[in-house]
Amino acid sequence: MEIVAVPFGVKLDKVKAVFGCRNPHLYDNIIQTKTFKDLNKEIRIERELHNIIFKYVPSETYGKFLGFIPLRRRRLRGKWVKYGHALLTICDYLGKDLSSQENVFYYGKEWWRLNTLLRENGSNTDLSRMISPVQLFDTPFEKGKICNNYYSKTEIKELMKNLEQIKDKVDEETLSLYVAVMKGLDYCIMNNCEWISFSYQTNMDILKMKN
Repeated sequence: MEIVAVPFGVKLDKVKAVFGCRNPHLYDNIIQTKTFKDLNKEIRIERELHNIIFKYVPSETYGKFLGFIPLRRRRLRGKWVKYGHALLTICDYLGKDLSSQENVFYYGKEWWRLNTLLRENGSNTDLSRMISPVQLFDTPFEKGKICNNYYSKTEIKELMKNLEQIKDKVDEETLSLYVAVMKGLDYCIMNNCEWISFSYQTNMDILKMKN
């Protein structure tokens, strides 16, 4: 089974701010992107995107009133696989796709080789985070089909430092992956943002739709 990671350089707080923002211009802009159009043809995620933007009630608004109606916690309903893809389109719109043109973020020999070098160098952070599932956002969640995770700003700097230390040990086969990760980390540092990744444990190659 093929696993591919799709990372974005984007500010985590900006993505979370989309929840319940009720901004029609943001919604209209996202659904006009190529990423959204391609994904929506494959899996139909328009309702989930709409729910995130218009139906979510943030925790800080609990107990406040909309007119004479008190706002109560409103959990989003539906399937994680659809919300996960909707979140991907939000990250794509708000941030930068860190995938290279060569689509090197595949879980395989080069990935393992780079991870091994990082671990041998004593790094506490490696590439495994990108394909490990964690619930980052207040949506329905389950493990499988699509995974979501991130590197914090501190972890990004730590990972880049460790990658710089193993530069001379990177072989020719692993170089393209090494360069792509370094470029992505550099973008995140320069733009003061997090690295948010999505990964697929299926044969669906989202990167082909993005090119």
